[in-house]
Amino acid sequence: MTMATERLFNEVVNGMENPWLSGQMARMNEIMRQVRPYEAALIPDRAQELEALAKAWADRDITRLQTLLQVYFDRRKALVPQLVKLINRPQ
Repeated sequence: MTMATERLFNEVVNGMENPWLSGQMARMNEIMRQVRPYEAALIPDRAQELEALAKAWADRDITRLQTLLQVYFDRRKALVPQLVKLINRPQ
């Protein structure tokens, strides 16, 4: 799942042909690679979410993609406190 998410985001950004944005995405993916495994505990429908994003991109439905990305990022922002607790819990 983590790699599929990275691939999709890289594909979208690389499709924009903006080297600066591609670099930013690479850095974001590097950071998020450490967080995404914890998302599974809080976002059980991640696979369906990713499928919807991938379909919007494949169809080049940019309006739908923008909407789905906004939901994707808003959802994760709302979960930050819970993610922090999961990541920092004693093992």
